[in-house]
Amino acid sequence: MTAVADLINSTRTDYLDTGTRTILNALNGALTDSATSVTLLRDPAQVATNSRLSVDFEDMHVWQQTGSTVEVERGMNGTTATSHSAGALIYVNPNFSAGQILRAMNDVLGEISSTEPGLFQVKTVTIPYATSTTSYDLTDVTDNVIRIDNVRYEIIGSQKEWPLVKSFDFARDMPTADFPSGFAFIPKRAPGLQSGARMRITYMCPYGELAGTSTSTVEAQTGIFTEATRILKVGAALNLTAGLEIRRADVTAHADGRRAQDVQGGDPTRASRNMERLMARWLSEERGRLMAQYPMRRY
Repeated sequence: MTAVADLINSTRTDYLDTGTRTILNALNGALTDSATSVTLLRDPAQVATNSRLSVDFEDMHVWQQTGSTVEVERGMNGTTATSHSAGALIYVNPNFSAGQILRAMNDVLGEISSTEPGLFQVKTVTIPYATSTTSYDLTDVTDNVIRIDNVRYEIIGSQKEWPLVKSFDFARDMPTADFPSGFAFIPKRAPGLQSGARMRITYMCPYGELAGTSTSTVEAQTGIFTEATRILKVGAALNLTAGLEIRRADVTAHADGRRAQDVQGGDPTRASRNMERLMARWLSEERGRLMAQYPMRRY
């Protein structure tokens, strides 16, 4: 299983900050979610007014620095001010903060759950059968169900049999007064299904989002398989570096001029091609793995 912080750090070291000197400091004491004064544990020489600090998944802007104490604006760049432990690492003026990388990974999770490439996570819901009921709500399902993979039902008794429901209908956008989830499941052919028996529905849905403050693993939060977490790393790196060629061409983005031979036009684009090839290969491998485990069925 993969910790979110570990995935963020390996994205930095493997794809974003290769060959780049990382400037670090640390908190000298715990920091509450409302404190605006930060005490640095290490040499403050690299921290100055208007520096950006990244602590865990929060960005801060430095208003003023006096010795080892800095006055900061909390929760910058779309991040949330949270409490931090004493000794927590501070990234000083990072190329990409943990908050940025986390947002980019969530973008990737949405992208790969789309029709193309069509990856998904798999979940189950269990509902009781009643002979007086024709259509069933998918109780507590809040996901956008892509499709139902299979439905099994319990044969009541000691034999522990769970045969497949041979035929069923699945309806979307149903009236929530009758179907709170908005989905309706209608079993058609299930020989031996008795009142009170459980029906176990396995369905596909988009991946969940990552939350930096959660202690759950990447797999638990998103539903992605461990082998596919590498897709999030390279996908986030591609998204975050997509604007480098635009920035290079913008003459207002550089404090000093650079000779044309120093950085040739298209260098950032060419540098991303290896990552694009990795992304395409890993997406294909994961799609193949999912299709092998959960092939399309006809009911």
